[in-house]
Amino acid sequence: MALATAAAALLATPAWAAPSDLAARTRGASAQNVFGAPRANACAAAASAGRATEAAIDDCTQALNGEGLSKQNKGLIYINRGAMHLRLNNGEATLANFDAALTINPKSPEAHLNRGAALVMVKKPGLAVGAITTALQMGVRDPHKAY
Repeated sequence: MALATAAAALLATPAWAAPSDLAARTRGASAQNVFGAPRANACAAAASAGRATEAAIDDCTQALNGEGLSKQNKGLIYINRGAMHLRLNNGEATLANFDAALTINPKSPEAHLNRGAALVMVKKPGLAVGAITTALQMGVRDPHKAY
């Protein structure tokens, strides 16, 4: 079963966006449920709704640690959790989640785009350009979010 990447709607929001602008620009993905994985479902729902709270991040972490998710679904959870950290301006945690997602699926343009946003946040613009360029070359779903 596929777990929704609510993160697809959370991608590459610039770290410098005002909170109200950030919320408006990062809402709107639909979530799909993973049978027997309530924490994964709660994580996806929170990310889809643009809810970035410690409780939502904990749901993602618990899903990764104890729900027996497929490798693909774990990659999506890392993207969702990274997007939440991005909203909370947790630079290193954001970057670590997108790096973990790319370890699982190096061909995920959304993870590359998010990683670019995380690199901007941690003040590594040169590396950010590379990650964002990779995402665009791979055909990221919402290329306008790269700008």
